[in-house]
Amino acid sequence: MFMLETIGFVLLVSTCGDDACEALPVTEDIYTKHECELRLKYIAKRRPNLYFMCNEVMRETGSGDDDSPGIPDDPEDTLPPDERPEPLN
Repeated sequence: MFMLETIGFVLLVSTCGDDACEALPVTEDIYTKHECELRLKYIAKRRPNLYFMCNEVMRETGSGDDDSPGIPDDPEDTLPPDERPEPLN
């Protein structure tokens, strides 16, 4: 039996706002929800006239050949230095 699981989130841009139309991926990368939201805030500041969103990426499980590496242990390490959140002290 196949089941769906969330493997992460993808950052999308819509050319027609939040109306029903096709959204296009900003990158091919898959992020955690938190990382996707950080990137969304960062890019939305630079392109305020576009509508960005984070959507779930799903995959089927139960096929027996599930050997993908998954999400990195610390996804914030994949952010460019100017996008990394300040450390909590």
